[in-house]
Amino acid sequence: GKRTVLVVRVIASSKETTKSMEELADSVFGSASGFADADDPVNLRSQYMACSYGKLEFNPASDRKRSRTYKGEGSDISNGAVTVNVDTAVFEGNDSVMRNDISNELNKMFGVSNPS
Repeated sequence: GKRTVLVVRVIASSKETTKSMEELADSVFGSASGFADADDPVNLRSQYMACSYGKLEFNPASDRKRSRTYKGEGSDISNGAVTVNVDTAVFEGNDSVMRNDISNELNKMFGVSNPS
């Protein structure tokens, strides 16, 4: 089957990944991400396609603008990827809090009741 995937780059109050949104999308979708420099030949999408003999395909989420009422930082969804900022510190044992805060921020950013 086909699945739509959103790559989320998180900037937390205490840390952020060194990879850009474009680099993360490239590692998940390769050239299918649509970013100009995307060329990762071995990526999540390609490997699932190969292992499932083409029966499981991950596709980038559609481009989407943030809600007009959203005043926070972050990016629009572009080529299946988004950057979200949260005021949550990164520390061991904080996974569920971080996951909830990221989901809540995505909900606010795009005016939805759950990220889907």
